[in-house]
This record gives sequence, structure tokens and C-alpha cells, in this order.
Amino acid sequence: MTWWAALSLLAWFPLQEVSLSDVTKAYTNHNNSFIINHTNATLIGQTVVLEEGQRLVLSCVVSQAKNYSLQWVAPSGFTIFFNDHPALKNSRYQLVHHSANELSISLPNITVQDEGTYKCLSYSNTSVKTMEIEVAVLATPTKAFMEISLFKGESEKHVVFKCHARGSKPSSQITWRLNNGMEFSSGNLYSFEPDRKKSDTTSTLDVYTYDENSTADCLIRHQGLRGKKLIIPFRFKELATDQGNSADTWEASAPPSQCPQRSTGTVTITQIFGVSENDKKKDGTIEDPDLITKENSKSLSLASKKSGIILLSLVSFLLLALFIIIQLFIMKVWKSRAVWKRETEIPGHMIESNKSRSNTEETSSQDKNSQRHKEDFDSKEVTLKTDLMKSNKHLQRQGETVHNNEEV
Repeated sequence: MTWWAALSLLAWFPLQEVSLSDVTKAYTNHNNSFIINHTNATLIGQTVVLEEGQRLVLSCVVSQAKNYSLQWVAPSGFTIFFNDHPALKNSRYQLVHHSANELSISLPNITVQDEGTYKCLSYSNTSVKTMEIEVAVLATPTKAFMEISLFKGESEKHVVFKCHARGSKPSSQITWRLNNGMEFSSGNLYSFEPDRKKSDTTSTLDVYTYDENSTADCLIRHQGLRGKKLIIPFRFKELATDQGNSADTWEASAPPSQCPQRSTGTVTITQIFGVSENDKKKDGTIEDPDLITKENSKSLSLASKKSGIILLSLVSFLLLALFIIIQLFIMKVWKSRAVWKRETEIPGHMIESNKSRSNTEETSSQDKNSQRHKEDFDSKEVTLKTDLMKSNKHLQRQGETVHNNEEV
């Protein structure tokens, strides 16, 4: 019964969408949408991805409505602006525009610490609506360089290359290319900063055989490079030219033309709230010409919800029927067990009754035998007494006869 009750309750809750396209569709059904107006901002699932250093503008708009209160909430959960009143003590957030149906704020020089879910809330006399936008920030490597160390042994020498990519988010990937030929990976080692936002990537390569014409290139890939690679080249002939130097360690870096430039563009994300029919009537606004289309889309969404409720209800009833069948089966098993137990107990009672009956019969037969023996004994005793009396009388008679004879 517990499972059936839980599924029945679930049937009354609408299914929530998870992907950004589905959310956009749901917003469209309720006259809500958002707009991104920057080519460097990408859309990954439900997240808008920006680059560190850009200026973020968040705009919240309520279409065809009056006297709405708007609020922007930071990922930390604190209010940034309520209408035109700043609530968060952070001077980095700036008010761009505020009107009866719009609230726009900006965050210059965005960093990875600013990423998260930003919420816009609209308050009317009849309802409160919320729209969310997930913001992620990319950080290209702030420094990329390669360390070259020459180790000399008694019989041979080898070169150790260490390529570093510092301060990137997500972590950079490092590969190697020898003599402008095959590219391969020797493994990457990652170390994160204390806040676990940015990381440093290091890759090591040992070379034992080479000549002056050999080359070794470190290739760094990162999402913020937009498909490009950061290449740090090294020519082994530089080792020959530096043989006179006492140092056995060199450092190489990428050419300035390849170094990533910090993005300074502006990304504007506009969230548009639709107005419900009740709000339109209360505000006295004119109905849209495409009201029929909107009503149709709303009816379609209601029909899909109803079909989902019907499906979950059918599943609930099927589970209930299965539960009843299982209960009936258990009851039948218990009854069969009781009958079997009763049948097994009856022979035992019969054996005990037979035993008691045989014991009774034996006792009665023994009593009868003892009674019979007693009667025989009594009869013999009477007979003996009678014989004794007869013999006594006979002796007495003989005594009297002898006495009479003596007298004679």
C-alpha cells in the first residue's frame, strides 16, 4: 500500500524539464524566454558559458505589464537589486536600467568566483514568477612555459622537458610533438588552487636520443582558445649553442602572438517574462493578436500533463491489483498450511486415545483376574473350613464311642 500511495501522489505533480531546450520550450509556452547577444558566449545544455574578463549584463523584462516589482538574486542567495535599490554590499554590481517592466544590472570583469545560478523574480498582485540562468566562466591559462633540463651522466646524457599551463578552468590538456611529426601524450598532472576553481597542468617528457636538427613542441589545448592550440617550440641545436654556459636548465615560452588575450567584451542576457491573462485583465492591457495560438499551446501543455497523470494513475492501479493478488495468494498459503497442520495433528490424537483405551482395558482385565482369584480363594477357604468341621465332628463321635466302650 505504501508504494501505491507514493505513486498516486507523484501523479499529481507536473514533470519538470532538465535540458535548456526543454526549459526554453516551457518558457515559450508561458510567454517566457531569454536572449543572448554576444558571439563569444556559448550555450552548453542549460548553461551560458562566458570567458573570464568579460562584462556580464543581466536584464529582466516583463512584457506588456505595469507596476511589476523585479529582483535579481546572486548565486550566493543574496539579493543584488530589488527594483532600483541595491541590497548586496558589493560595488562590482552596477545598475544599468530600471523601469516599470525592466531591471538590468551589470557585472564587469567577471571571474570564476562569479559563476553560478542567477535568478530574476517578478512580483505582481496575483503571482510571483522566477526565471533562472546558469552562468559558467572559462579561464584560459594565465601563463604557459616549458622548462628544459640537461642531465649528463658518465656514459650518456638526456634531456627532460616539463611543460606548464597555469591558472586554467577547466584544466588544460598538454601533448607533445617531435620533429613536427607524430603527436602523443605523456600524461598530465593536475594541481588545483585552494578554492578548487582553477588548476595547473604539468606534463613531463624524457628524450635520450636526438641530434641538432631535432625539435620538441609542447601543445596546450583549452576550451577558451576556441579550437586553437598554444604551441611552445624548442630546437635541440640551442643546446649546442649553450654548451659554454654553466647552466643546465633553460626556459621557453610561447610566442607573444599566440598568448591568449583577456576578453573584454560585453555579454547581455535578457530574460523576458510573459504576462498571464489574469494579470492582463487586472492591468487593463490589450490582448495580443496571437492569443489563440498561445491558448492552443497552453491547452497542449495541459493535455500532455493530463496524459502523464492518466499514465501514472494506470500504473498505480496496476500496482494496487498486484498487491491484492499477492495478499490473496498469501492468505491461500496460510489456509493450506493450517489444513495440513490439522491433518498431521489428528493421527497423534488417535494414537494417544488408543494408548489410553488399551491401558484402561488392561487395568480392567487385571481387576477381573484379581477378583476371580479372590473368589476362588474364598471358596477354597470355605471348603477347607467345612472339611475341618466335619473331621472334628467325626473325631468327636469316635471319642464318645471309645468312652462308652470303656465304661462298658
